[in-house]
Amino acid sequence: MISLVGKGGAVRVQQGSAVLVDCYFIDNTARLLGGAIFVDFLGQVTLDNVTLEVDAVARHAVDGDLMYSNGNVSVVSARLIARSASDHVSVLCHSGTRWSFEAATIEVYCPVCTCYHLILFFSYSRQNVSVL
Repeated sequence: MISLVGKGGAVRVQQGSAVLVDCYFIDNTARLLGGAIFVDFLGQVTLDNVTLEVDAVARHAVDGDLMYSNGNVSVVSARLIARSASDHVSVLCHSGTRWSFEAATIEVYCPVCTCYHLILFFSYSRQNVSVL
């Protein structure tokens, strides 16, 4: 799915909250932010056993190829799979102005990413991260 409005190719949490359980998002993209999921400043999302994957998309979001958030994010467990990427695009981007990203377990499989970029993001958050 391609979101032509620009934010959140599959899910856009504008206000309120969403709880995503046992979901699998594959090859979603948006013109601007959040290929699969976009969480706005007043939004809140909880991910529990959610897989976000990008593989064969021709166009990538400007930022947050799998997910972009400036709202509240809680991750019980998630798996991020990036088999393709654009040189300038982050796979997961959180730009909240307050501490609003908490996670229990995140697995990252990204043969096209550099460990430096993954460590840079995860050094600002508190969670159990495995890079596969």
